[in-house]
Amino acid sequence: VLAGVATFSLLSLDKNFSTLSNMTDDAQLVTELEGAIANLRINALKFIGSNKDTDKEKADKSLAIVEKLVALTQVEIQKPERAESVDHIDKDIVEYAEGFHEVEKLIHHRNDLVNNKLNKFGPKIRTELSTINKGAFEAGDYESASYAGLAQQDLLLARLYVLKFLGSNSKGDSERVERENQKLLDALKHLDHSIENPGRRQLLGNITKEWPEYMHAFREVVDVINKRNEIRSGILDKNGALIATEIAKVKESAKKDQKLLNDEVHSSITAAEVESIVVALIALILGCGIAMIIARKITAPINNIVEVLGIIKSGDFEQKVVVDSTDEIGDLGESVNQMALGLKTAKEESDKLNEDIRESAERERQAEVQKLAKEKEASDRERR
Repeated sequence: VLAGVATFSLLSLDKNFSTLSNMTDDAQLVTELEGAIANLRINALKFIGSNKDTDKEKADKSLAIVEKLVALTQVEIQKPERAESVDHIDKDIVEYAEGFHEVEKLIHHRNDLVNNKLNKFGPKIRTELSTINKGAFEAGDYESASYAGLAQQDLLLARLYVLKFLGSNSKGDSERVERENQKLLDALKHLDHSIENPGRRQLLGNITKEWPEYMHAFREVVDVINKRNEIRSGILDKNGALIATEIAKVKESAKKDQKLLNDEVHSSITAAEVESIVVALIALILGCGIAMIIARKITAPINNIVEVLGIIKSGDFEQKVVVDSTDEIGDLGESVNQMALGLKTAKEESDKLNEDIRESAERERQAEVQKLAKEKEASDRERR
């Protein structure tokens, strides 16, 4: 029974420790997930800012790690309260991943427009305007050269603010590009009215076809970047904040349960210590009691033998040892009883022998007395 009580206490304590270990695992797993999501958000923002393939690869790897950890977290965390938050995290991560993949497509399209449209037509138009300006100046067509110079200046400013917009994504920068575009178009109209040279008119014809394509590509870039930024703010940033909130809930829940379980474990340890002490005391008392019973069982027959031997020593051979076992002590008791019987028999024989001797001596004395009496009687008769 005592062993059962102790075992039950230990099993209860072991169960609490196992639950506490699971709680710690939940907190550790969620913390690991939190770090992975933070790394994903950093790499995603870095890619959005740089538009580089190397940063895209880092973000893709981070997303794969997060998705793996979310799947593991769904399996490992079973408590309903925390499992619900993990399900929300999974849903938000799925939306985040879809949004990020859409951003990747938009950035790829943006890079294609920049590299194959803006970076292609911008330098070409600048070269063509420079050629017109130089040719007109050398030909003495200073009016055309002047308009070509103004067009070059407007082109330079327009391209400058295009580059600035690509970095800032500012609406003000895109509007400034539109204003510089209008100035450039006005300059090209004046240039068209003043140029008469066929070669320079051919170059101007190329510019009037290429510049609208440049601006169309720029406006498409603006739309792409705006869509990308809408996804960033409407999905990536929003879901990132929602995920952080759910992670905080899971950590707080685990922390709260861990504190409660810590208190329960401490109480269980205290109870186990008390139970162990009580069990030890009971075991000690029972042990002493059992030892006393065993000792009495052993010493009682011995005491009885000693007592009987004392009585026998005093000359009473009638007392017998009570024999209730067949062990060595029982054999000793039987031997004492046999000895007492032998001593009794010897005493009886000795008493009988002494009585016989006494009677014989009495008979001899009586005979001697009678003999002396006869001799005296005979002597008296002779004197008479």
